[in-house]
Amino acid sequence: MENETRTHDYSRIPFFQGKNLKPGSLVLIENISSPGAKLSFYALLKVSKEKGIPLIVEDIFDTLPIYVKHIELMGFHVPSESINVIKVAGIDSVGNVVEKLSFEADPNFYIPKKERAVSKIVGDNTPHILLILGLERLLMFQRNLRDLYPIVRYFRENLNSPNRATISIIETPVLNSIKPNPLPMLESVASSVIELYMENEALIVRPKKALSLFTVNAERFKVSLGDIVEVLREW
Repeated sequence: MENETRTHDYSRIPFFQGKNLKPGSLVLIENISSPGAKLSFYALLKVSKEKGIPLIVEDIFDTLPIYVKHIELMGFHVPSESINVIKVAGIDSVGNVVEKLSFEADPNFYIPKKERAVSKIVGDNTPHILLILGLERLLMFQRNLRDLYPIVRYFRENLNSPNRATISIIETPVLNSIKPNPLPMLESVASSVIELYMENEALIVRPKKALSLFTVNAERFKVSLGDIVEVLREW
């Protein structure tokens, strides 16, 4: 049915509860509205703590501090000291910064350094969640699709990881000015892609490529923003 929208209780959307977030999965969260991205980030903190799965945040160009500030303005407490962070460039540090990496426009140099930092945090065989914040800022430095290939290859290799679930929250409006837009290539290798945007006082969740995150067949899910905030506070 064209443009079908269903309204669901928070608990009916398994993404926010981390259900089916399995090792080897690559989830792209394409964000158009600020509240959706920040609430997704906070929900992942809750999932990590509840399930006892280490969460590593890759903070590119001071994206994490912005998320934390906005979440706190919404009345939530963010246990920053317990968040393991790999900081890529930027000057504003938040969380337990395990490694600071200088910016490398060439992913062939940048990715191996990041992987060594991840191993320093969790070793080689510990299940973990890698949350990438600010990927769109890195993508802006890729001059053409050929420059993007190392990133795509890296994500594809992560699909076979027995220990890692990778999630990237991408601010898609930033990429609209890039020609060609790298988003379709990233979507092609992702296991799941969802789009978040606001419609009045509701958060719209649109599964663009959802192999396992959603169990209800609908083109869009409409969830009251107030309900999400209330449940997160009670969680």
